[in-house]
Amino acid sequence: MAIRIQTRDNEPVEKALRRLRKLCNNEGVTRTSKAKKYFEKPSERRRREERERKKAIRLSMRAKRQDIAKLLNRRRKARKNARAAQRAELASKANQAAESTAPQGVEIVAPETTAPREPAAAATPADDPAPASAD
Repeated sequence: MAIRIQTRDNEPVEKALRRLRKLCNNEGVTRTSKAKKYFEKPSERRRREERERKKAIRLSMRAKRQDIAKLLNRRRKARKNARAAQRAELASKANQAAESTAPQGVEIVAPETTAPREPAAAATPADDPAPASAD
């Protein structure tokens, strides 16, 4: 397996070396050379490979969960938007119906929503001015 890097015009050597290192890492050359540096017992190799398989499964399951969560969020948003569109359509139909039944020259205005009023406090005799008696 040969890895070649062609330097570009006026490219610094450090940048070309960085590209070579990145390419070697992506191809797995660095990892295999480090693995072959020392002898690895067959039992250790099997344990390492099993760990790597479990890690790959764990990562793929995490990605699937994230994909499912994204899909569900997209569906929720779509349903929410559809319900809002239905409400808007019903409101416009109701307004059109109200306008068609209203006599000419009468404008129908929707009531404004305000904050609920607090109940008035009960009047006490001291607060209620009594008519002055003529003495």
